[in-house]
Amino acid sequence: MGLLDFVKSAGESIFGKDDDEKSAPQAPSGGPSAEDVARMKNRRKAAGLVQLVQGLGFEVEDMTVKVEGDVATVGGKVGSQETREKILLAIGNTA
Repeated sequence: MGLLDFVKSAGESIFGKDDDEKSAPQAPSGGPSAEDVARMKNRRKAAGLVQLVQGLGFEVEDMTVKVEGDVATVGGKVGSQETREKILLAIGNTA
């Protein structure tokens, strides 16, 4: 598997403009830690990327997406290299 780099600010935003700043819950005392909040945001981003791929009609078996900050790791089985590359481009071109 190769490594692809994408421009962070380019591409479609599936979460809305400046969504990270607006949707970040403020941690009241005794509430979730900043680390927990970051984990929740990353899970939400991963779910959004899975929905994006499904919405584009790609057939992926056992698809997994893990997001850590600005890095998305994608796994699964596809029928062709062409489909694999299209999925990676779709995900990589999502802000």
